[in-house]
Amino acid sequence: MSKILATAEEIRAEITRRIQADPTGQCRDCEAPMPVPIERRDGVNWSVDHFPKLVPGCTAFVMRVLSDMMMSYDLVGPNGKIN
Repeated sequence: MSKILATAEEIRAEITRRIQADPTGQCRDCEAPMPVPIERRDGVNWSVDHFPKLVPGCTAFVMRVLSDMMMSYDLVGPNGKIN
């Protein structure tokens, strides 16, 4: 399966959209982290350093969002090349 290529800002915007779509509404105030490039491991070329704002009780939900995003998106630099 090929991944969607996106910049850090595009990935963060999609993470934000998915968090705000939380069906319970509990986690909508969480802030999406900014993806950072890493050496590819297990098919993933990005991670996050920290969560700017994580509402108590939302860790599992946000981690599921991130896990899905990491499997679906590859981080590219501003030049459009995979990091």
